[in-house]
Amino acid sequence: MQLRPYIKLSGILALIAGTVIIGVATFLPRLLDINAYRDEILATLQQSLNRKVSFSSGTFNWHFGPSFVFNGVTVK
Repeated sequence: MQLRPYIKLSGILALIAGTVIIGVATFLPRLLDINAYRDEILATLQQSLNRKVSFSSGTFNWHFGPSFVFNGVTVK
């Protein structure tokens, strides 16, 4: 029975996948700068709300899934 090599291979692949997922979850919030997309976010919000919208800063977090936090949001 040649099951042992498949168990080793699946264990190694699971370890690699886990490492990649943890690495992405750790470094993605640091690499993604929400403030770089400020103009696009404001234009989309203003168009959908038909009101003037502004915010002071935004951050991307990864706690139990992706989340966006905006500070100083003003809708006129």
